[in-house]
Amino acid sequence: MDQAGLTALFVNAGILIATAGASAVAWWQAIEASRARNDARAAEIAALKAWQEASAALIRANDLSGHTMRGPFAHALHDMSTLLLGARAMGASSEAMIEIVTEKIAALQEKRFLIGDVPASAIMKWASIYPRHFHMSDDGSFDFDAWTSAGNLISERILLWLKDPVEGDRITRSDPRVHGMDE
Repeated sequence: MDQAGLTALFVNAGILIATAGASAVAWWQAIEASRARNDARAAEIAALKAWQEASAALIRANDLSGHTMRGPFAHALHDMSTLLLGARAMGASSEAMIEIVTEKIAALQEKRFLIGDVPASAIMKWASIYPRHFHMSDDGSFDFDAWTSAGNLISERILLWLKDPVEGDRITRSDPRVHGMDE
């Protein structure tokens, strides 16, 4: 082989080695880019999951906070209603039961203000009317079953309102089980 052929051979071999090296580097960079893309996608998925978990935690915290804020009002409603129910069972007059409501109303209104803009008017009105007017018995005697059922209904309605004020308000308005809710 002459000098020119040998030079061409070395140049071509150098080009081949350089091309192979560049190809290897490009292949390695493509693999790293693919890994980086996969890592970035995994990080994006992890960030979305963290955001969803944070959102769910915030919703739970808001529910707990609302429940906690409504608790004193619900307790005061239950206290007034069961007091009225007991007074009715003991034969208290309408005037005596109105006096019980009058004594409790200021504290109830204060607690009502503290719960904010959740619907509470229907449950508040119902809690003062239902125990005074529910059907106790046909002959005017004490009916333990009717009294127990009324107490259970009071507890159920107020607990429902405490957990879900909108649903509690809807149920109370749609099925008051006593006349006088529209007075």
